[in-house]
Amino acid sequence: MASSPRKSLASLLATLVGGNVITILNEGDGWPSRLRVRTSQGAIDVDAYLGPVSPSHRSREALERRFQSPGPNRPIRAPTDAVALLFGVFEEMKRPVIVGLDAVTRMAERNTRQSLFIPLNQLIRAAETGWAEHVSALGDRSIAFTPPRLVDYVELRTPGVRPEVIYDAPQLLLPPTKVIPDATPKIITDIAPKIEIAYAALAARLKQHPDGVHDLTPRQFEILIAELFEDMGWRVQITSLTRDGGADVLAYLDTKAGSLLSLIEAKRYGRERKVGVDIVRSLLGTVQDFNANSGMIVTTSSFTRDAREFRQRHEYRLALHDYNQVLEWIRQYGGSAEDGSVPPRSEPTL
Repeated sequence: MASSPRKSLASLLATLVGGNVITILNEGDGWPSRLRVRTSQGAIDVDAYLGPVSPSHRSREALERRFQSPGPNRPIRAPTDAVALLFGVFEEMKRPVIVGLDAVTRMAERNTRQSLFIPLNQLIRAAETGWAEHVSALGDRSIAFTPPRLVDYVELRTPGVRPEVIYDAPQLLLPPTKVIPDATPKIITDIAPKIEIAYAALAARLKQHPDGVHDLTPRQFEILIAELFEDMGWRVQITSLTRDGGADVLAYLDTKAGSLLSLIEAKRYGRERKVGVDIVRSLLGTVQDFNANSGMIVTTSSFTRDAREFRQRHEYRLALHDYNQVLEWIRQYGGSAEDGSVPPRSEPTL
């Protein structure tokens, strides 16, 4: 999913958190935006220095993401009537994640453009558990959390405000959800953002009308494949629209022996357009570059003979799934067939 522009992140943050928790006092250009955050300790004014958390573009896409200041001569200013906080917004996964970055001092002291790198596994853990912390080699501490936890973070970082939870950084404790008067019901419902519901609705609709898969845009097809794999027990991440090559979906399968990473390339082709060997060969190179366990190509069409023969020579690293397999996954989506029975599960295999 493409990242939102910096200027729009204040509005996005308020929407994600929900419950009238955030009031935008001055949106500005996002560097900063003046916000008023409603907490259990009262209203706290925040100068929010905002930015997208996006691909790092240094051949480490499977490991990290990057937060950047907008450019030179844009240092952070310490206000006298508010607290200055850095917030990155990560939108690639189905559940957005906010990253609070403890680099205010470093960015305030320099007029050059600054970059902060965030481990991808930290973002994934935050989406799953609600809260994940990390300290970089430079000593920068980042806390990634789901939108309902923003109040916890603001209280933690505001001088003179005692959080309701005693945070123990070495143990990385997960703070419980705050109870904010008149806001709790909205916060709870916003834990599953509307975009996540839309992905599931897409798969459910195609279960009734599977031929509609050819009417999807390429991006919608990527989203569909991510949803189907998640339904089969994989953890998925949809990669950025702006990437140069590589996989469309990162799929993680947790086993007793460890976690496996498979790179998925989704090809929404017309029925008569076959996927050729060049695409299959390119995916194998990406798998090797990323040190992934395997790669899969999933298509709405089929594969040329050369593509199938190339895959046979690398049968433990590559898998090819055609239109018929996609229809089978759609049929099995949600655990039941159209007649209500539970069909035998057809798992992606190598």
